[in-house]
Amino acid sequence: MVAMENPTNLKKQLVVEFDGEQGVDEGGVSKEFFQLVVEEIFNPDFAMFTLNQETETYWFNPTSFESDAQFTLIGIILGLAIYNNVILDVHFPMVLYRKLLGRRGSFRDLYGWNPGLARGLQYLLDYQSSDIEDVFMQSFRITYQDVFGTLLTHDLKDNGEEILVNQENKQV
Repeated sequence: MVAMENPTNLKKQLVVEFDGEQGVDEGGVSKEFFQLVVEEIFNPDFAMFTLNQETETYWFNPTSFESDAQFTLIGIILGLAIYNNVILDVHFPMVLYRKLLGRRGSFRDLYGWNPGLARGLQYLLDYQSSDIEDVFMQSFRITYQDVFGTLLTHDLKDNGEEILVNQENKQV
């Protein structure tokens, strides 16, 4: 059971009670409640988030079956934890916090989420030789794996698979 009370008339503090347990919530029970909720939110079985093993940060799973309302609910829960001074062990890349502040993400932010991908793309951008098509053999199609192991593709341009990255189009 979750109840709200207003001890100071300024801030409504969340009070949590677990069924069948007695005790006063002086912060520990609320923290346990939020930890249990967060554990379920990031449970790989729900596939709402993907974990980058290299950075140990989470990002939204682009192939999630959940609705936007479910992600909004997660935001509300995390906001409620912050409002109640509950520190949770949740790891997002810094670009998420920048986005929450209304700022745009940048290529540099990719290093915080996927450094290996960022380094590879930077190497491609820095490469100046005319044999770029033969060396990288990279088209404007990306391939990625969903949480079930299925390979998915997405063209970054119309007929992206047909267009090889070269010195003229690599900045586009």
